[in-house]
Amino acid sequence: MKIKKEIFQKIVYSLPKSPYETGGFLGGWGNSVCYCVCDKEKSFYGSYEPNIELLNRTIKEWYDNNIDFLGIYHTHYPSNIYLSKSDELYIRDIMSSVENITDTLYFPIIIAQKNMYVYKARIYKHNIVIEKDKLIIE
Repeated sequence: MKIKKEIFQKIVYSLPKSPYETGGFLGGWGNSVCYCVCDKEKSFYGSYEPNIELLNRTIKEWYDNNIDFLGIYHTHYPSNIYLSKSDELYIRDIMSSVENITDTLYFPIIIAQKNMYVYKARIYKHNIVIEKDKLIIE
C-alpha cells in the first residue's frame, strides 16, 4: 500500500496513546491512499467498531468525487502489530459484503505515535486472502 506522507503522519501522529482503540477510513485510487477520515466516536477499551453512518456518508462523498474507498485502519496496543482473530473475522465479513464492488481493501494497524503495519485483504478465486503488505510512504 502506498500512502501520502501527510496522510501517514495525520493518522499515526494525531492519534493519542490510549488503551481505547480508535480508527478511520482510507480513500484514494488503486493502492494509493490520499485521503483519510478519522472515526473517534465508537472507541472502546480493546475494541474498535466503525461508525457505520459516518462510513457510509464518507464512501458516498468519495464516490461522488471519484475517490475509491480503500479500507479501514484501527489502533492496537504498542506491542501488538498483528491482526487478532476478531480483526480477521471482521475483515472477512467486510470483504464478503464488497466482493461485487472491489477485490482488494487495506486494513492497517496503527501503533499511535509510532508506526503503521499494513494488511491487505483480497478476493482470489472466490477465497478471501489476508496478508501483510508493504508500506510505501510517498
